[in-house]
This record gives sequence, C-alpha cells and structure tokens, in this order.
Amino acid sequence: MFGRNNKVFGFTLVITDFLTLLAAFSVAYILRVNLDHRPLLTPVPALDYFLSFLLIVPIWLMIFAALGLYSRSVYEDKQRSVVKVFLGCTFGILLLIAYEYIAEDALFPARLVPFYALAISFLAVIFARAVVIGSRNHLVRKGKIVNRTLIIGSDPILPDFIAGLLAENTHDYSIVGIAAIDDNNDGRPDSLKRALKALQTAPEGSEAPKSVYAYKSLQDAVEGLKRHKIDTIIQTNLSHRPGENRLVLRAAEEAHVNFAFIPGEPEFYSAKNALDFLSGYPLIMVSPTPLIGWSVIFKRVFDLLAVLISLPIWVPVLLLTVLGQKLFNPGPIFYPNVRLKRYGKKFNLFKFRSMNIQLAPQGSNAVDDFRRMGRLDLVEQYQKSRKIKNDPRVTSWFGRFIRKTSLDELSQIINVIKGDMSLVGPRPILPDELHFYESEAPVLLSVQPGITGLWQVSGRSDTSFAERVRLELIYASEWSFALDVKILAKTIPAVVSKRGAV
Repeated sequence: MFGRNNKVFGFTLVITDFLTLLAAFSVAYILRVNLDHRPLLTPVPALDYFLSFLLIVPIWLMIFAALGLYSRSVYEDKQRSVVKVFLGCTFGILLLIAYEYIAEDALFPARLVPFYALAISFLAVIFARAVVIGSRNHLVRKGKIVNRTLIIGSDPILPDFIAGLLAENTHDYSIVGIAAIDDNNDGRPDSLKRALKALQTAPEGSEAPKSVYAYKSLQDAVEGLKRHKIDTIIQTNLSHRPGENRLVLRAAEEAHVNFAFIPGEPEFYSAKNALDFLSGYPLIMVSPTPLIGWSVIFKRVFDLLAVLISLPIWVPVLLLTVLGQKLFNPGPIFYPNVRLKRYGKKFNLFKFRSMNIQLAPQGSNAVDDFRRMGRLDLVEQYQKSRKIKNDPRVTSWFGRFIRKTSLDELSQIINVIKGDMSLVGPRPILPDELHFYESEAPVLLSVQPGITGLWQVSGRSDTSFAERVRLELIYASEWSFALDVKILAKTIPAVVSKRGAV
C-alpha cells in the first residue's frame, strides 16, 4: 500500500515496463523488417526507430500510471491488471498512429509493425509483470520483505482484522506489536487477550509472528515506535477519546512512520476516500503532506531534469563564483553547514562562504558569535527573526554581493543532485533550531528542504520567523506540482529584485 518497500517495488515495475515495451518495439521491427522480405512502406533505419521509441516509451508509462497500473489495488488484481494493460497498450499505439498521420513523420517502416508491437507489448508486459509480482510475493512469504506493523484497536474489529491479515500472504505487513483501545475503562485487557489469541490461532496456510509486543497502553505503544523499529501503524477503529487519536497521529508524524486507519462511519467507505483494502477492510492513509509515493519520484525526476536542462546557465555562474571566492574572499570556498533533511536526517549543506572565518568559525552558531562580539542587540534580533540585516560577520564587498544576489546558495544544486534537497521546499533547518519549530517540525521534516520556497518568493527575509514557518507549513501540507512550478517562476524575479535579501 505505502512505505519504502512498496515504493521500491513500484519503481521496479516502472523499470520492468520500460524495458519490456522497448524490447517489444524492437522485436516488432525485427519481425517485419529483418525477417519479412516484402517491400517496406517507408524505410526507417533501425537506430532512428530505436531512438524514437526510447523517447516515446515514457509517454506509455504515463498512460499506465493514469490507468492505475502502479497502484497496489490494480496490479494485485489479475483481471483488472490484464484489462488495463490492454487498454494502455491500445491507447498508446493509437496515439502513435495518430501522431504519424498528423505530423507526416514516419515512425513505423510498415503497417504491420504497430500491430506486431501491440500484440507483443501486451503479452510481454503481462508476462514480465507476473514474474516481478510473483517474485515479490515469494520474498514476502519468505520474510525477506517486511513492513514492521503496530496494530491498534478494540473489539470486535481488532481480532478479526488480525486473523484476516494473517490469512493473506501477498502483503508485507509483519505484526510486531498490538495495543488495545479501551473506551469503557474496563475492556482493554480482554481486547488484548482476544487479539493475542487471534495471533496464536492463525488460519491454515499462514504463519503467526514469532514474537509480538503486547503494549498495556497507547502511551507504551507510541514510546516503543523507534525502539521496536515500527514502519507502519494501522488503527482498526478510532478511540472515542479524541486525545488518544491525536496521541497516535502525532507519534506517527514525529517518528516518520506510516499511519492508516479503518473508518468507522459509513460515509468514509466511498471510493473517494477508501484508498486501499486490507484484510477485507478499507484503509485510509493519513499523511502530513500529499508529497508521498509517486509524487516523490516525479518531483525527484523533475529536479534532475531541470538541473540538467539548465546546465549551460548555472555551471558558468558557479565557476565564476568559485573564481570570485578565490580572488576576493580568501579562505575556504564553502562554509560547512550541517542541516536537517527529510525525516530529520542530517546532511552537509553546500554554501559559498560569505562570512569571516574568525568571526564565524566552523561549528559555531549565530547567537554565540554575536555574544563574542558583544552585540547583544543582534542576539535579540536573531532570536526573534532568525535573520540579521547587515550582518557584521559578512566579509568584504564580494561576501555581501553573493548574499544579496543569493549566489551563496547556488552551490546547493550539488545537494539537489545528491538527493539531499529539492529545487523547491522548506528552508533547511539547523539542528539547534529544531526546538523553535515546536509541533510544526514533524510536518516540515516530512518533505525534502529546497533551494527556494514559498517564503522566499513571499518576501524572503522581510517576513517574520512565525510567518515564514506558516508559509512553509502551507507548502508542505498543500504541495502540488503546479505550486512548485509557480514558485520556480517567481524565484528569478525575487532574486533579481533582491527583495528581502540580507
């Protein structure tokens, strides 16, 4: 359904489809051009044909994605999967034929090639997917792919859900812990006993977990998330006490684990809200941001493509900045800066040094620097806005220049290439700043930080710290691809105008 294992599997399906479709088009060409000696309609060299379809196959993958072929509910349903693969292949071929007709640009050397391609691609994709899905299910049954799961709930759903989960053998959920909800203050022990009994009486053909943590309370369960390496929390029914539900959700956000629940109200069972089905129950996934699953992959691909396309622009500017650092700002070119990326992991941020290394030594923070300088007024200003105008630590004119023009941040493109950052996202948080974000930190750390973001194009340093956090929360919780494009389009005018730069 979701999680690291399923993301890797979905990516594997994409690569499999890509290679299979490419092979199918190649075989179709060989059958008609090399093995069939009848005259060709339009001679198309093999290399031109292959390169054309190398560029076209990604469009087919987009069609497959639009049909839901990378959704668990589709690829695990054999009948639906076969129908949708046939529709995807047919629609793809029709688009190619239509393009060839409208553009008057020969793609196929003969009329039989698209029909060969349709038949071969359909059969080959079905077969290749069966092999990949079968291999994945085999690894799941062998315990090689495991999603360590905590189940929370109460009678009667909790025991029934566990029994159904054990009966299915195509999912990767491994029950590691159980916590029972007691809305009546007297049923928790009984609910827990019945849930444990469901584990011990596993259906025929299934295997009960060897060791399961039976948590006495929800507090014990959430405290054990990191200690017991939980990947996913599934809550079979919400507690009548809203505080308990918020406790579980907040713990999931802070530990960056997946969270899903089974809705208790009939209106939640609509196709609009029920994202998946497991053990006969609909599951609704709760995430602090829409930037999950395939959105993460598409955003990453977009970042790399944008960096590659803009290579002739940023590489010369980067090299000139390095040269300027050597000539006008002697000392280290980059300022070592440890920041936090997605899930609170630390990384080294690449940033051109614009400060005096004596006034801002490596490993120091702004508050300590200003106190050493005797500038208590700047300490107060920094603690209020986390930014300083006319920072006395900045070096000569070149240091001020690269800060005013934001050239000091251009080197963060290296972090984008490495995968530590995105082009668009919240500001990378300093580890010692984390406590200033309080309850908002888990949401901000649910997405990768970015070179630019919503607050940068909304006033940059002119905005207060509280307003900046609010804008970054809006970005994380309301993310869309269109929002990224809009922010990128506004970034250049904001940088050129130097609005809010310090």
